[in-house]
Amino acid sequence: MKICPIIPANPGWWYVEKPSKDYHPIIAWELRKSESFNEYSYIPVYPCLPDKYEDEIRADYDFYDHGYVIYDPSYTAK
Repeated sequence: MKICPIIPANPGWWYVEKPSKDYHPIIAWELRKSESFNEYSYIPVYPCLPDKYEDEIRADYDFYDHGYVIYDPSYTAK
């Protein structure tokens, strides 16, 4: 089992799914080291929508393929 460092996220960070535009609050960042380079990536960790993923919390390693991350502290989830 691989242990990855988790950094709590400040409020206001959101993951927005494509193409539905569903907003998920990012609750943490997983710090992941590249296998081939000496660099790190921040992977968003967010709760999924209950009707889609049964309340699972996920770190989406391909999140750029499925959506994007924004910082908007004024947005409130509906």
